[in-house]
This record gives sequence, structure tokens and C-alpha cells, in this order.
Amino acid sequence: MIVPPFARQPIVPNMTATPEHHQFLLGLYEGLLIAQRPILTVGPFYINDLPASATTQATQAFFNTGTALNRSTTDPVMPLAGRVVGISVTLDDSQVTGTATARIRINGTGAAWNSGSVVINGTSVNRAANMIAWAAAEDYAFNAFDAVGLEVATSFWSPTTADLTGFLFVQFEAPT
Repeated sequence: MIVPPFARQPIVPNMTATPEHHQFLLGLYEGLLIAQRPILTVGPFYINDLPASATTQATQAFFNTGTALNRSTTDPVMPLAGRVVGISVTLDDSQVTGTATARIRINGTGAAWNSGSVVINGTSVNRAANMIAWAAAEDYAFNAFDAVGLEVATSFWSPTTADLTGFLFVQFEAPT
């Protein structure tokens, strides 16, 4: 008889579950985990006052006391292997000159994202985003316990008073 933990009555009365049924259900569950690969958001990441021309690590904020806000100097560690599949950035001020291009960081090493597709410039003056499919994200794979973060490369950027907020979108591999 199959009785899920949340049910009081069997799903199918008078049915005896065999080890084969359990194996089938376990395989079905594992298959759903692999097929679905939910997309999770990592962030927010912040940069205060984008510099005119530099590559700057975006950091996460946290409270070190009840009222004092600090910035982390390290990227968050991922609990499972997976891939970065998207980036989204917004600014609190519009671009006047130059470009600001979002990039990912894996273990402290920056990498261009999808041919530089998340860029704030004269076309997209205060926000940009891009998502790619799991299969296309092989270049943005990370292992369990890798540090994954965000950085922004600016070139002839103004205003240098613009603050950036960004998010990464990741998909984890099914746990083994």
C-alpha cells in the first residue's frame, strides 16, 4: 500500500508496493529534479559609485550589528555544482557616456558574459539583463563550494556617482 507522508489514506487502496515500485518512484523523483533544474537568484550585489574605467567586484551587504551595514569582500559559495544562466543589473542613475558591462566571477576570476550581452550604454541607459539555456551555459559552470559573484567593467563611464545593483541566476545540478 502506498501512503505518502502527507496523506492519511493510501493513494491506491489495497495495492501493495514492491521494491520495483519504490525504485520506479525514486527514479521518477530524481528524473524530475534533473529535468526541472529550478533557476535560483543569487544576490543582490552592489557597487557604489561606478568608476570611470575599471573592473570592479560587486559585493553583498550584511548587517554586522543591529543597525550597521557592511559589505562582504568575498563572493558567496555555492552549495552544489551548477551553471550561471543569467545576469540582471540596474542603476540608480542613467548612463551619460561610456559603457558598463556585467561579468561573472568564479573563484575570483572574471569572465565575459555571453559575448558581453549585459551592457549599459547609449541604448540601454540604466538596466540590462540576459538569460541563456542550460546547454549554452557550459562556459559558466561552477563546482560545489566554488565562490561565484559579479563584477562590472566600465570604460569611459559617467556618471561616476551611479550605484549598481545586480543579480545572478543559477541552476544547480541534481545532488548525487
